[in-house]
Amino acid sequence: MSPIPRYRLNKENATELFKIKKMEQIDVEHQHLPDAPHRHDYYTLLWSHTAEGQHNVDFKSYPILPGTLFFVQPGQVHQVITAPNPTGIAVLFTDEFLMQNSIEAAFISDLNLFKDCEDIAPLQLMPQDNPRLVSFVDLLFHYADCDQKWALEATGAVLKLFLIECVNASGIRETSTQHVSARSAIIRQFKLLVENNHKLWHKVAEYADSMFITPNYLNEVISESIGVSAKQYILNRIVLEAKREAVFSDLSAKEIGYKLGFNDPSHFAKIFKQHSGVNLLDFKTQVHQHI
Repeated sequence: MSPIPRYRLNKENATELFKIKKMEQIDVEHQHLPDAPHRHDYYTLLWSHTAEGQHNVDFKSYPILPGTLFFVQPGQVHQVITAPNPTGIAVLFTDEFLMQNSIEAAFISDLNLFKDCEDIAPLQLMPQDNPRLVSFVDLLFHYADCDQKWALEATGAVLKLFLIECVNASGIRETSTQHVSARSAIIRQFKLLVENNHKLWHKVAEYADSMFITPNYLNEVISESIGVSAKQYILNRIVLEAKREAVFSDLSAKEIGYKLGFNDPSHFAKIFKQHSGVNLLDFKTQVHQHI
């Protein structure tokens, strides 16, 4: 079985770090055919103007409607299926682009727009209702298509403003206090630790110990901020990886369990079924019927 395709921003130019495109242009480039499931090594922002269809992200499906705005992190498996003649924009940028423009990873994390194994339901923003966002898009197209001095830096500045305006339009609010800042740091560190260690650490206490806080406090912060317990977040990430392996590899359920750190196949099978409602083989069969 072929692995999940992983794309960089430009196959011919590995140094390209930012791109903005119209959805109608992408549709023509793809010869009006739907995506196959794939992942990127860059951030993707999709804003539908009139496009309609379906956006599949890590085995969850979301309707694409006029005004929907999606944020996809590097590494997430996604698939865009639209009706003919879609209009909208796609903004693509890499971690390197953020670093070159002094946009810290903490800023992207604290925006709470790009998410990993949480629900990534889109924002609903019609262009006519937010002229500031439209003006930022116009500027991004301008700077991406010119060779003026400082064009790259200007693009970074406008992108940051665009993302901030998305947060403002979404209604996400956080008081800028030391208390909130400390909690944001805990959330960022926990998510990074889970991403890097979910195949080794399955217990909340293991993460809490590495962060020098108590499991109860970690669970309190994660539950209040994300809406699920720390344990559930860890399980969500483990099960997501199991689903990816089941669909896009030839590994057996037992082999997937071992790869994810479970020495007891029956324990892994029980966790997967409790979380997903079906066993791993049935899940794999169901997904393949729709790909």
